[in-house]
Amino acid sequence: MAAYRRRAGRTLQGAASKGSAPRADSGAPAAPPPPSAGQVRRREVQPVPDVVRRPIDRLSEAVVIARSGDVLYANPAALTLLSYDSLGGLLEDEALCANLAATHDPETRLETRGRHGPLSLDVRLDRAPWLNGAASQLTLRPISPSESEA
Repeated sequence: MAAYRRRAGRTLQGAASKGSAPRADSGAPAAPPPPSAGQVRRREVQPVPDVVRRPIDRLSEAVVIARSGDVLYANPAALTLLSYDSLGGLLEDEALCANLAATHDPETRLETRGRHGPLSLDVRLDRAPWLNGAASQLTLRPISPSESEA
């Protein structure tokens, strides 16, 4: 049996079972409460339509898509270069994602720490169409030790 209550002009329907999210009139789950000061915001992998994802996935170059300080997508070549098995694993590495997403120069050398140690990367920045507007497309190339000394 569902319980109903009124909040801010909306009727919420909550299931009688423990742990169910309240639902707004539309039947969609109500938005979760914002994280409290002690909680870390966990990034979740957002679905990317095949028509957008496939062309990037076919590239042999390592490509990362970022917007507003967040990594949105990384193709398989980028995941391999950065030593991750999945996009979800990469998104959990907040420091690496922050370093990648903070790139603003058209061509730059990035020294960062990856999953298995230090990484030296040449990064080329381009604008790319993406879901809900333009994003930054970062093309990554590893720098060999001999190149980094030059």
